[in-house]
Amino acid sequence: MKSINPNGRPKLPEMKVKSKVITARFSLLEYENIKKRAAETGLKISQYATQSTLKAKVVPRITPEDASVLRNLSKLSYNVNQLAKKANTSGYFAAGNEAAKLYATLKNIITKLSNDWKNK
Repeated sequence: MKSINPNGRPKLPEMKVKSKVITARFSLLEYENIKKRAAETGLKISQYATQSTLKAKVVPRITPEDASVLRNLSKLSYNVNQLAKKANTSGYFAAGNEAAKLYATLKNIITKLSNDWKNK
């Protein structure tokens, strides 16, 4: 694209024109930290913010499904404590069947978590 002024800089393609603004608020300490990092890289603050925003790896919040799995693990840990208590009072043979069921449940949950994390 040619500019109207023949001696001026040619216009940028429409997709490269930076026309959108995002406003963010920082504390004084956060701002000074960003300013220092930008200076260390030799960039202006806006250039540093743009590059770090576009290249940053964002860790997503926990999904409701993952939260449910974690709650189930928490419940199972309580069951493990109860099983240990029963084994100590009634003998280890009596707790064996419950331990086998608990092991199968834990194995299923761990497999599910492992598969979910591999697919992320």
